[in-house]
Amino acid sequence: MRAAEVDSGQVKGTQADEYVEIQNRGPVAAEMSGWVLGADDSGQDFTFPPGTVLQPGQRIRVYTNEMHPGYGGFSYGIKRPIWNDKGDTARLKDANGHVVSKLPYGEKAKVGAGKP
Repeated sequence: MRAAEVDSGQVKGTQADEYVEIQNRGPVAAEMSGWVLGADDSGQDFTFPPGTVLQPGQRIRVYTNEMHPGYGGFSYGIKRPIWNDKGDTARLKDANGHVVSKLPYGEKAKVGAGKP
């Protein structure tokens, strides 16, 4: 399981279309209920709802303020940008709070590696 991509969006002001894409790279389905996707700043966490399962090879996206059922239909539902255009780190934590994946991007990508 890994955070595969961060797209900082194009919608001016709110960047409602920005997202983080997560892919299950393992051979079995991943039960993600209670897992948390977060940025570097506090208060920017998305918790996956009960019944969230990611099949092997499947990709889902968590958008800032848009719903895209073809990518799982997940959204922070926030009317302000989550992902810093200059750089940030997306962190995916399991239900026990252990970092499963992290993905630095922008200026952060130059500083750190993408491993937990």
